Amino acid sequence: MGGYFERLHDDGRTVSGWAYSAHCASNGDLLVRVLLRGAEIGRGNPSRVRGDLSHITDQPAGFEIKCEEDVSALDVLAGNVVVEINDGSHPEVLRLSSGNANRLRLKLANEWTGAGFVAPDQPPQPSIMTANQSSLDTIMDNATNGAVSSVYLPVGLKSPDESAVLGHDGHLFLVGGSNGLIDLYAEDRPSAAEGAAQWIEIYDHRFESLSRRGVEYLQTIIPEKLTVLSHLAPVDVTVPTPRMALIEETAANRDYYRESLSILSSWPGQAAYRTNDLHLSAAGARACFLAMTTHLDPRFRDLALRVQLSDSKISGGDLADRFFGVPILAREARATRASVEHLEEALELVETFDPPSGHQGKRRVWTNASAPSSLKVLVFGNSFFGDGLHPDRLAWWFARFFKQFRFEWSPSFDYEVIDSYKPDIVIGQTIERFLPKVPLQ
Repeated sequence: MGGYFERLHDDGRTVSGWAYSAHCASNGDLLVRVLLRGAEIGRGNPSRVRGDLSHITDQPAGFEIKCEEDVSALDVLAGNVVVEINDGSHPEVLRLSSGNANRLRLKLANEWTGAGFVAPDQPPQPSIMTANQSSLDTIMDNATNGAVSSVYLPVGLKSPDESAVLGHDGHLFLVGGSNGLIDLYAEDRPSAAEGAAQWIEIYDHRFESLSRRGVEYLQTIIPEKLTVLSHLAPVDVTVPTPRMALIEETAANRDYYRESLSILSSWPGQAAYRTNDLHLSAAGARACFLAMTTHLDPRFRDLALRVQLSDSKISGGDLADRFFGVPILAREARATRASVEHLEEALELVETFDPPSGHQGKRRVWTNASAPSSLKVLVFGNSFFGDGLHPDRLAWWFARFFKQFRFEWSPSFDYEVIDSYKPDIVIGQTIERFLPKVPLQ
């Protein structure tokens, strides 16, 4: 089970958030209760499908419950009011999201001081610009001009919602969140073996289906930052997760599988992942790109290593704003223009599609007459491929090395897309924390 208590609404009686249990045949049957000092003051069930949770479940997960009594910000922050979920096996208390906690602290501060502090999701009022009230664009502009300063923080510092933690060498690690990451490392072997077998069955089915079409199939799993850099994290876990270990053990005998765990784990230094982000660094993305493609064209390794990467950009990250309400900034690598211009002379983004909400269904299609390989590649993957704007995303490398490349943000294969696009190669890509949910195909 998992989820978050995300909001106490302004009426003082409505609470909302999301909850999910894999043990419920229907997630709408999951019981959600609001307790005030142990007494129930409201109950309900998840009733809203949330696009941002599509990587966890397609069933209703969002809930909104009207309580019978007033709920104060102080009671929530003090732990007197909790949201409890129960799937029939045992109850579990939802954590406060960092956004909810921040809003409630501001509400209390305003009540006690009469000040006009503004919550992050409210329109800012005219005031003197300070760092913690600046927009992200303003902060980033100032950072680019040198308005940043280094400080030392204790290893083990947790974000307010306890979803992230600060490790050594400035690395931020996800330990919670919607996937309950830390729990995946403790999965029992029978459950992990069952899940691994389901993934292998999907992979073998993909291989057989594509072989009949005369299309080459490749599959890869990008390991978690916590798995690869566990020696820098202030948590005690055995890596990789049991499910990933069993998948890799079985898939090692399949010609279609391209692993990157050993490559990234033996990395010299800590450059394989960005410090304030869950994603690969540009150098890490290059290494994963080569792990998937070197067998396709012997020129790739030399050409990719000639791309010069320079830590020239200060940026935020997907873990950067979980701690203080303003982003923890870090340097991010960009490719030097001179080292890639020969790969970009005829690069063109010819098709884009963005779904109304969420990420799944996003599409990017490139053509590139200046690319070294004439192979046509189709990828079904996620944010590790992304928009391909920068070299820390795998799509950036594929778009520059293949004359025709299409990326579909999807955990499942769409055989109608495959049959219409007619690629030479289809690649399936997922990440370690998404392994608990097996796609349909």
